[in-house]
Amino acid sequence: MTGSSIQFKRGNKADLPKSAPSGSPLWCEDTQELYVGTENGVSKIGADDEALNKKVSKSGDTMSGDLSITKVNPILYLTNNNTASGYAGINIQNGMFKYTDITAPEANVCLSRILFQDSDGNSTGWLQQYFNTSNQLVTNIGVRRNIGSANKDAGINVFVGSDGTAYTTAVTPATSATGTHIATCGWVKSILSSSGNGLSTFSKAGNGYIKFSSGIILQWGSFASGGYKSTKTITYPTAFGTTARVFFSSNYKQTNGDKGSSCSVTAITTTNFTYYSGFEQSSPTVYWFAVGY
Repeated sequence: MTGSSIQFKRGNKADLPKSAPSGSPLWCEDTQELYVGTENGVSKIGADDEALNKKVSKSGDTMSGDLSITKVNPILYLTNNNTASGYAGINIQNGMFKYTDITAPEANVCLSRILFQDSDGNSTGWLQQYFNTSNQLVTNIGVRRNIGSANKDAGINVFVGSDGTAYTTAVTPATSATGTHIATCGWVKSILSSSGNGLSTFSKAGNGYIKFSSGIILQWGSFASGGYKSTKTITYPTAFGTTARVFFSSNYKQTNGDKGSSCSVTAITTTNFTYYSGFEQSSPTVYWFAVGY
């Protein structure tokens, strides 16, 4: 273009004319926008506002509308380009409240994770899968509440080892639990070993005992009675706490005329009892039984 110069008309956008000579540049000083005359009107130089608002930048953009993907088997791909560490994830927030994090993997340890958490972090729930130090594949479902600046966790773990061994663990509830808690091995054991609910310890020996968690103890044994008018002190396999009762019998029968026989306990303590023999012949085996607590 020679022989003439291009002249710009300047002003505020509100003062734009409805039309201008074709090719006439019009500059809006207040909005920093450039228009051009088209004889029948004016047209903005650059992308149309409405069309621009429908496009999303490839980096750092924020959408104010819905994103809809319509196709057969739609998939959203998120790829972490750092192969050594880091994760790819989706973070979903609802107003002032956090949110859902979906991540996979995390530092090459967590294979996948869905995290639910409120805005202050006091309540958290998650579903995650990872390999532990024993090379077991673990799926973990857990919850956490922060109470008094301390985290209280509860969860269920499902394990599958490299050898195919599979099992499930869960948090052991309090022994006082009466709801629909999972009865773990630890919980059952604690219930059976608590007062009044089951066995505590036992011995199946010839001189043995059963000790119940209620405090009741049953004991038994045998011994050679000794000669006529002899005494013998027998020590229990395990001591009673405060009280003991002893019972005994013998399979011995007198064979010398009509002579009788008798035997008795002369002293009972929590650790032993003393036996008096009234057998006039031989030394029969005496079987005893004791009960106490």
